[in-house]
Amino acid sequence: MNRDNICNKELIILIFNFYISTYLLFNMGGMVKQDAWIATIVAIIFSLPFMLIYGKIMSFYPKKNLFQILEIIFGKIVGIFFSVIIIVYLFVLSSFILRDFVDFVRITSMRNTPSLAIMILIGILSTYFLKQGIQCIVAWSKFFLRIIGLFFVVTLLFLIPHMRLQNLYPIFENGIMEILKASFALVTFPFTEIFIFTTFFDSVIPNKKSKNVFFIGLLISSFAVIGFIISNILLLGGEIYSNTYFSGYESIKRLTIQGEFQRLEIIVTTAFTIVQFLEMNFCILGICKGIKNIFKLKSYKRIVSVIMIIVVIMSKVVSISIMDYQYFDQHYWPIIGLVIQIIFPIIICIIAFIKSKFKKNKNN
Repeated sequence: MNRDNICNKELIILIFNFYISTYLLFNMGGMVKQDAWIATIVAIIFSLPFMLIYGKIMSFYPKKNLFQILEIIFGKIVGIFFSVIIIVYLFVLSSFILRDFVDFVRITSMRNTPSLAIMILIGILSTYFLKQGIQCIVAWSKFFLRIIGLFFVVTLLFLIPHMRLQNLYPIFENGIMEILKASFALVTFPFTEIFIFTTFFDSVIPNKKSKNVFFIGLLISSFAVIGFIISNILLLGGEIYSNTYFSGYESIKRLTIQGEFQRLEIIVTTAFTIVQFLEMNFCILGICKGIKNIFKLKSYKRIVSVIMIIVVIMSKVVSISIMDYQYFDQHYWPIIGLVIQIIFPIIICIIAFIKSKFKKNKNN
């Protein structure tokens, strides 16, 4: 198989990786404390229709990525304009992901290491993986998912005695409106962020089931993310969960096993490092595909190094505190997500549908 082609099942694995990279560690929905799991379920339900929209767009144009579709639908000039907006969005997203990555590594294990040194190391690894092709990323995902899955099942069993059912109560303490607000924030981050996968959907070998991969990917991932969030709340309680940015890491710190194996939070550190690394690569791959399409390059692999350098510089420039990042995430990112991940795809889908109907009528 071509190293730049993947099947539906492999894309679903990548989608699963994308979602757990967020819920594995962060206090998602923390603004509603112990009701965060309810907000997550509501957000998943609200997000499912958009997964169908993403799939429908891709079904109209098999073996095409988002940037190619934009030029087909809007024409070259307008299509390039929208492509640039998507590329800027991906640059911002990838720089924030890298910043999160570095902050976590420094807080947990490498406090005295300069952030730039960690960024450069990650950049070199990312460049290597992307130049090897998307199949390399898939192989990495498959291998480590088995290991991470096994570790977390075992860890969860040891953590059960530390869980307190009363930590889930009182239910709906924050009110329906606050839960809905939290749900909307979760729809834009992380659930509809999966829209970035349309930027390299040309790598997916098309068949009749391809239009359902986003829907199936979210559906499968939902069991894992709900499990993660409920476990964290049972261990920490709503108040601590809300006030702890790296809640997954804090939960694992509650576990102590006598003897050789102690401080098992290293499992979370390793798991988060792996999946966050993959999430950043998805964004950079999308950027490379977009620039390749705009400038009609033969291969995106020639520009990977340059793109990675820009992302590292942007991430270093965006040196905001965790509290500032949380504020940005809660107040500004939902607006960006609403426009890029929800309104924009709906417009694309409607135009693609009209053009498809017009083409069929013309042929008849």
